[in-house]
Amino acid sequence: SVDPVALVESPIPQQEPVVETILEQRLPVNQASAEEIEALKGVSRHVAQGIVESRPFESVDDLIRVKGIGPKLLEKLRRIFRV
Repeated sequence: SVDPVALVESPIPQQEPVVETILEQRLPVNQASAEEIEALKGVSRHVAQGIVESRPFESVDDLIRVKGIGPKLLEKLRRIFRV
């Protein structure tokens, strides 16, 4: 039989915060290669090269200054990139 007190007192395994895990899975905009960026759906070779040449970025929102990135593409890239 299982001791109910042992179940209550046993430590709960710690899990990584979900937000940190999601951010770690995003592509680092200041380190990603032009090839990695170009492989993203909706990103042309020209835009990928523009991102590489416009580095460094302090924020993903700074991508708006890259020629070829408008509000719609920026919204998509916010979910893909991290600084």
